Amino acid sequence: YEYNFVEGMATISMLSLALAFELAWHRLARAAERSYHYGDQQELEGFALGGDCVPAESDKTMRHGQLLKELITRAGVEFMILGFLAFCIFILNVSDGFQLCARTFRDGDLHMPIDGSQWLHLAEFTHIELFLAMLIYFALTATAVKGGVAKIKLWERMQMLRMSTSGRERRVLRRLSSLSAMHIDLQSYDDFRQYFVSGIVRWQKRDPARFKDLMDRLGVDSMADDVSLHFREMVDKDFPFSAYLALAVVSGIVDCIHIHCTTWVAVIILFGFFALIHYFLHIELSLLSPSFMCVAVTLLAMMKVVVVRKQRYIEQQMRGVATIEEVASVGMTMSCESRDTSCSDSSLWVKALRPFLSIKVEIAMLRTLQVVLFLISYVF
Repeated sequence: YEYNFVEGMATISMLSLALAFELAWHRLARAAERSYHYGDQQELEGFALGGDCVPAESDKTMRHGQLLKELITRAGVEFMILGFLAFCIFILNVSDGFQLCARTFRDGDLHMPIDGSQWLHLAEFTHIELFLAMLIYFALTATAVKGGVAKIKLWERMQMLRMSTSGRERRVLRRLSSLSAMHIDLQSYDDFRQYFVSGIVRWQKRDPARFKDLMDRLGVDSMADDVSLHFREMVDKDFPFSAYLALAVVSGIVDCIHIHCTTWVAVIILFGFFALIHYFLHIELSLLSPSFMCVAVTLLAMMKVVVVRKQRYIEQQMRGVATIEEVASVGMTMSCESRDTSCSDSSLWVKALRPFLSIKVEIAMLRTLQVVLFLISYVF
């Protein structure tokens, strides 16, 4: 009965902690359910630019995700996996698995745990290290979620501002020497949009089959002399460019949130390599952490340089500073001033561009950054 008394008190304590955690997690999950996704600002302002339209059943994969919800959901899955690992440790302990480890792996070139209790302590400590590593990793990922949401909100506001101003007004603003921060953002957004459209127009010469397929999906005669002008007018009237950008950002961040099997395999291989280093070179893992930091900083710096150089190139191209060939390919400015957009028009664009404009993610760089960030989180 003494054991039952102590066990009962321990059960009360654990259930109390579990209840407190459940209440906190439930509140966090409810906040994630109400978190921002592309289209919220348009709904508040009464716009219909594509992001706030409810896709058809066949277009569920194109829905704009809630990044905070994705993060919280994935964190819950990781907690469940860590609970499974705790159960495995318990099974090994009660089945004398750790005693078997003590009898099998004895001291040789390395000092090993001498009994089952030390092996149990090692397993539990490693389990807690994994738990803390995942917490740190998700904290780092939360900063990317915050930045991504801020960018998507900005692009959505720029799309709304663009719909409320005519092309003539935007061209006048471009000539002004002093602009507000909002109009500078609008100018940059308009540059990216024109660069994007010009890239599709160049398909007409570089990839005629793809261009013809796209025009057929949009119901445009690809053999007409003014097909480029007509396409630009359709884009200026109907295409929600901010929705495309939002899908690209969400795709990249969600890819970082969900740690893929390839990432875990890479981590397993790296820890196997580290084990060889520990065994033969007698080097501690903490001494290798500066190399992880250097790789992470290098990757982030490379990504920053690529983004900044691409942004500058686009801005120069749209302002006539690039080469004559590239400027000529940009062609004429969009002339359609109509603002009559509808959900059906946006749905047409989604269906037409979906086979061609897949969201490109730099998989290799993101996977490497994922592995390095996890190693940094584990070491610290």
